[in-house]
Amino acid sequence: YLGGGVSGYSPVARFETPEAPAPITRTVSTPAARPPAFKGTGMKLGSKKTKQAELIDALGGDVLSASVASLDISAPPTPSASSHSTSAPKHDGRGSLPEVETESIHVSIKESVSLELLRDGGVQSMEIKGEMNLLISDASLGHLKIALAEPSVDLGSGLQFKQHPNVNKFTPTQERIIALKDPSRSFPVNQSLAVLKWRYAGKDESNVPLSINCWPSPSNDGTCEVSIEYELENESVTLFDVVISIPLPAGSYPTVSAHTGDWSLDPGSHSLAWSISRMSSEDDTRSGSIIFNVGGDDASAFFPVQISFIGQGSLAGIAVASISKVGGEPVTEYSVDAVVTAEEYNVV
Repeated sequence: YLGGGVSGYSPVARFETPEAPAPITRTVSTPAARPPAFKGTGMKLGSKKTKQAELIDALGGDVLSASVASLDISAPPTPSASSHSTSAPKHDGRGSLPEVETESIHVSIKESVSLELLRDGGVQSMEIKGEMNLLISDASLGHLKIALAEPSVDLGSGLQFKQHPNVNKFTPTQERIIALKDPSRSFPVNQSLAVLKWRYAGKDESNVPLSINCWPSPSNDGTCEVSIEYELENESVTLFDVVISIPLPAGSYPTVSAHTGDWSLDPGSHSLAWSISRMSSEDDTRSGSIIFNVGGDDASAFFPVQISFIGQGSLAGIAVASISKVGGEPVTEYSVDAVVTAEEYNVV
């Protein structure tokens, strides 16, 4: 049994991984479920709360379209709003993340990120935590070693590793290999084992995986034009179910003039929820923007901006290059499931 504590984190030098046979991995994609959204524009109201605004806040989005339309209110109706929690929603499960079919050797990579960006630029805090688990269901494959790919992301010396006490530490200047210290022993069968953990903490803005620029521009007429743009900076991940939540001034509702993705109103938190079903560095979803006008001239009213997502890949660039038996025979059939979530991701 491979129990026991873990040793301290240790920095690891980079190594160019030699070519290895391409593994056979199997994935089953689940179509991304797009949240209901409103692609039209809402009415621009003043900062003073109207009868309609009070009604919207009192009744909520579920009855908005049915109730407001039947009432004799002088102001035109505001688009119905979907219901979200007060903060950016947390993802339970996989969301729209593609499913992965488990093979006899299954590697699970789980990461979470906590990040606070400053509205005027810079990073208040950033932490990435990750763990790799190995699950073997075939006893004949218990004697193996895993070669990690050369990461496409360079987090520098801020990235620290821990190995399971019975697993060899990485050797500086050499390939990163996950293998038991005693090659005569086997990894446990039908038992998931955490073989590697890692952590990054820092304030280097170049390591921010998803940049958000929120730019309110107050006008002389008591309104404000708000331009927001995003860009996926980390090429190692594809993000799904991204929601960028922007608070709105009390009693005011936005007129959206341009947008990518979808948007809706959250009456519970009185915010605009900007939704992007998928972000990838390989196509035009890598970046996007939304522009809206709203009553109110206080730029600070549009913060904090809260972001939630679930992603495929590793922000630290941790990936499996190849798996082989201890004797050197390559293993071509294995599965890898790499998932990253936003624990906290805010612009303050």
